[in-house]
Amino acid sequence: MLPNPCICMRFATLSLVLTTMASTAQTICDSLPIAYDPASVVFTGTDMSFGDSVLTVNVINTSATPMAYPQLRLVPITPLPPGMVMNTAWSVFASSWNPGETATAEIYFDAAQPIPPEAEVTFAVWATNLTPLLVDDSCRFLQDLTVNLNPNVQALDERSNVAPLVVGPQPASDQLWVELPPAEATGLIELWSCAGQRILSRAARDARNVIDVSLLAPGSYMLVWREGAAVRGRRAVLVVR
Repeated sequence: MLPNPCICMRFATLSLVLTTMASTAQTICDSLPIAYDPASVVFTGTDMSFGDSVLTVNVINTSATPMAYPQLRLVPITPLPPGMVMNTAWSVFASSWNPGETATAEIYFDAAQPIPPEAEVTFAVWATNLTPLLVDDSCRFLQDLTVNLNPNVQALDERSNVAPLVVGPQPASDQLWVELPPAEATGLIELWSCAGQRILSRAARDARNVIDVSLLAPGSYMLVWREGAAVRGRRAVLVVR
């Protein structure tokens, strides 16, 4: 099962996103008849192909107005734990958000190494696509969200069915090589954008596979190695020019 998000944005990029947002005039979400519930936050494992964990948070429409495809976004204010990446794209949390309705937004994460204890991270919480309350703009809630990304969550452990996968160079500009275990060099190698678009899919032919990334736009991507529906390994990839 393929999800919409792709968890593949590095913290340096996240900081840039946050700086850009902060540099523009902000609309405060709290001035609108909407709210999010910090007490509703759950951080748990997921079986999605991208991301081994998910943070869910409830968002409440306290207005008298229905909204179509509202979106929520979390932007780290403090650094993510080493080895963790997250989806920073807008998360559509309802197709139709009716008056008085509570909907659940899902933000996906991926951990490539054990997370240290008490991995507390603070996020800015943004919302958008709130027409007719807010047209062609986004807003930020006054209350930031602080979450302990608990390393005891089962999904943050390295999965037993994930085989060694080596990707380089990091960052890449022209070519990206993908090294698979020689006895297991089968299946598909896929490259996904942060918008959830599959950019490339090719058969794994050798222990060392070379992928041309010279025509890709600079940014973060997620490389996935799969056998049928089973994900054997995944790595965040950064393309630069």
